[in-house]
Amino acid sequence: MANREQIGEQICVARKALNKTQKQIAEQTRIHKSTLSLIENGRCLPLFSR
Repeated sequence: MANREQIGEQICVARKALNKTQKQIAEQTRIHKSTLSLIENGRCLPLFSR
């Protein structure tokens, strides 16, 4: 199972592959930009809900 740092790195790589900024992704996903930064830096995990 991937740890927080690995998950954050994967999210960051995917975002960059899309040529998107954190701000753009935050607006599209309704996740605050600072939260996205924390996730990408491995300081917290994203929460998933249905």
